[in-house]
Amino acid sequence: MKQEDTKQRILDKALELFSTQGYDSVSVGEIAKAVGIKAPSLYNHFPSKQAIFDAIMKSTAEQYEADADQINIHVQNATQDIPVFTEITADALEGQTFSGVVDKVSINGTTAGGATSYAVTIIIENYGELKPGMNVSATIQGDMVPNALCIPVDAVNRGNTVLVPGPGAMNDDNTAVIDASKLESREVTLGKNDGDSIEVTSGLEEGDIVLIANQSSNMMAEMMGM
Repeated sequence: MKQEDTKQRILDKALELFSTQGYDSVSVGEIAKAVGIKAPSLYNHFPSKQAIFDAIMKSTAEQYEADADQINIHVQNATQDIPVFTEITADALEGQTFSGVVDKVSINGTTAGGATSYAVTIIIENYGELKPGMNVSATIQGDMVPNALCIPVDAVNRGNTVLVPGPGAMNDDNTAVIDASKLESREVTLGKNDGDSIEVTSGLEEGDIVLIANQSSNMMAEMMGM
């Protein structure tokens, strides 16, 4: 067996063992046995278990970098290929936060208890003390728009319009409509939408008031915020 082939088999088997048993539970001897070589032979390729782990992480990072140009090309034609960033925490590393990029999301989900889960592969940029097998949590950030001006989705009416009070339409503390004839329909340009709030890119300014019709057809004021 060629030396490079053996080295890659060590990395493959080590990753498999780390993922299933946890880094701390796997010995160099177990890795060597899984590869089909003796432990002293393994040391011809890697000086320690930590060196094996570092090589695995380096290989993963290099693969991501090799794909980066392809991802950037895709961004010009398909916005879904823009990298999505994550924040990662580990139960065993209290107070530490790690960042990464979503590499893959499985299209095949697993349903249990009425909820569907999808496997996600995340490339961690600086893994620090993270080890395979650790229990981690990842918060995936979707599209983020800094300093976005947002209003409730329910405030948007047909034709991308919102209802705003003109002069004299509201009482002094802007909590109730006192003259419905002075309400105005204003066209707005909309942006990102998270299901609850929607970005307004033009047509409104911070501090404007928009009105929402509730179930009883009364009007309630919603102060806009950043």
